[in-house]
Amino acid sequence: MTVTLPSHSTRPADGEGSVQVHQDDSLHIEEGALVLAVYGKGGIGKSTTSSNLSAAFSKLGKRVLQIGCDPKHDSTFTLTKCMVPTVIDTLEE
Repeated sequence: MTVTLPSHSTRPADGEGSVQVHQDDSLHIEEGALVLAVYGKGGIGKSTTSSNLSAAFSKLGKRVLQIGCDPKHDSTFTLTKCMVPTVIDTLEE
């Protein structure tokens, strides 16, 4: 699935450095859900909330993919209890 951010948004930004992203209706996703937690401000609970939702849906038998690009490893550590290289670390190699 590809999410394309428009070069200009018809909707107002909801915070510093953030843009509202909506699912493309042409994808016809009926039995799935796409949840994005994107926001420019740190320390508001994005990683904690995303990790808790991922764990809860997984326990309900749902297939879950959580991709975290936070350089502080917040989601990775919350879910795995270990420090592994971040996406940024991997790309810099």
